[in-house]
Amino acid sequence: MIQPDRWLKTRQVAQALGVSASTVKRWVDSGSLPAARTVGKHRLIRASEAIELARKQSLPLGELERLAGLGDVNPATIDDRLIERFVTALSEGDEAGIRGIILDTHSRCGNAAILADRLIQPAMKDIGLKWMFGGLDVYHEHRATRIVEGVLVDLNRRLAEKRREERLAGLEIARPLAIGAAPEGTLYTIAGLLCELTLREADWDVVNLGCNLPMPSLAKAALDHKPRLVWLSINHLNNPTLFTHQYLRFHETASRIGAAVILGGRALEGDLRSRLPYTGFGDRMEHLSEFARRLSVGLKDSGGDPVGSKERSVSA
Repeated sequence: MIQPDRWLKTRQVAQALGVSASTVKRWVDSGSLPAARTVGKHRLIRASEAIELARKQSLPLGELERLAGLGDVNPATIDDRLIERFVTALSEGDEAGIRGIILDTHSRCGNAAILADRLIQPAMKDIGLKWMFGGLDVYHEHRATRIVEGVLVDLNRRLAEKRREERLAGLEIARPLAIGAAPEGTLYTIAGLLCELTLREADWDVVNLGCNLPMPSLAKAALDHKPRLVWLSINHLNNPTLFTHQYLRFHETASRIGAAVILGGRALEGDLRSRLPYTGFGDRMEHLSEFARRLSVGLKDSGGDPVGSKERSVSA
C-alpha cells in the first residue's frame, strides 16, 4: 500500500516522471496536483497524489511507485535461491517455468534494469559457464537463450501496444527516440532486448535494430531517424580494428545530429575502449536506465524537441 506519510519533493516527482521541475510546479499551482508547503514555501507532494496524476496522464509509474514504497524493487529480494531455480529452469528448457519466473520478478520489481542485472545476466552467465565446462551441451544454451528472448519480445510488445493505444485514444505523449543495435560479430540478442525494455520503461520511443548490424548501416539509421540516444551492445567483435575505424565514422555522424551514444558489452575491454569516444558507458542495465532518465529530464528542462519526430517514420 502507499505510505500515507510519504511526502516527495518537486524534484523527486519530476525526475520520477521524466518531466521538468517547472512542469510539476505548474501542476501544483494550477491545482492539478495537490501539495503542501513547508515553512520555507517549498512544495511537498504526497506520493499517492502524484501517482493518481501520473495514471491520468499515462506517465511512467515505475520510479514513482518505488519512491512511494510500492512494489519490491530491492535487488536483495532476487536471492541465490531464485537465481538457482531460474538456472534449473533454463537448463531443463522449462519454458513455462522460465516465463513464469521472468514475468513474476518483473511484476514484483516493476523494473527491467533490475530484472536484467540481478536475475537474467547472472543466470545466463551460469548457463554459459556450464556449457563451456561440459555441464551442458550447446543446444541447452541455445534453447535457454531463445526462450528468454521470446519472453522479452512479449514484454516489449506489451509496452509498444500500450503506446499505440494511447495514440489511437489521442493521448500520445512526445517522447525522445532511442535506436540501438549490436555490431557485426555480436549475435547475442538478449542484451539488446533488455536495452529496449529498459528504455521503454524510461518513457522513450525505441527502435531496436537487432544484432550483427554493420556500423555504416547504424550511421544511416541515425541520419534517417535523428534519435537523441544511440546504444550499442558489443559482446563480440570479429575484427576490432575494422570496428574501431567504422565506429569513429559513425560517432562523427551521431555528434553531427546531436545524439548521445552509450556503449556496453564485454568486448570493450582495455585499450579498445580507451580509443572510442562516447557519451556514456554502462557495465549494467541500471547504468543505461539512469543515463536515459537524466538525458530525458535534461531535454525537457531545456525545452528542446524530444525527437526529430517529423523525420522519423519507423514505428517504435
